[in-house]
Amino acid sequence: MSNVKAIQPLPSVTRRSLVVDALREAILSGELPPGTKITEMDLVARLHVSRGPIREGIRELIDEGLLFSQPYTGTYVTTMDEKTIGEAYGLRRVLEKYAFTLVWPRRDTEFKRTLMRRYEALLVAAERGGAAEEMSAEIDFHSVPYEFAGDSLLMHTWRHVTRRMQLCFILHRAAPDSPNSVRMHERFLELALGENLELMHKEIDEHMDLGLTQMRGICMAASPAQDAG
Repeated sequence: MSNVKAIQPLPSVTRRSLVVDALREAILSGELPPGTKITEMDLVARLHVSRGPIREGIRELIDEGLLFSQPYTGTYVTTMDEKTIGEAYGLRRVLEKYAFTLVWPRRDTEFKRTLMRRYEALLVAAERGGAAEEMSAEIDFHSVPYEFAGDSLLMHTWRHVTRRMQLCFILHRAAPDSPNSVRMHERFLELALGENLELMHKEIDEHMDLGLTQMRGICMAASPAQDAG
């Protein structure tokens, strides 16, 4: 049975970017679970695209960290180990502090409305209890300072990091403990709308520490170690 049976054929006019989008969606939706082997020939048959765009798309997703290539065995959807999780949260800690430093003098009415609106969406997602919905809402909430910071490279890097974190939740179909998540974000929101950047930075440290502990607990419960270096 093919590992990519869930991916639908693409129009013949597709380009590399559409190949990347299709594969990324299949990975982040869980259709291609972590550890799934990816082959060019399977993708050619399923997507109706030549090997050139397929090969380029695979390389791009390797660069994003969603795929990894293991010598002599092939290319696989990335799995999560403790080292990878620690690296993702370490980078996220630095990025989020920098994003708030940039956006701090730019927190206009639109910024505040957007942050409040996405916090409310996070509350709704937490009440519904859907893992994918809550994870998406949490990412949307934390994306606000990046979106308003006006730094395209920072935004690109943030998206790269969030894709890594999504993989862990996809693997176990688990969401953060909702009550704890809500309490964490209530304090985060209060300080993000406040006037003390130093306190905001301290809150980010605490937020990342709690998130890292929670993520490790979820992902390490059953996730096999990744063999690739």
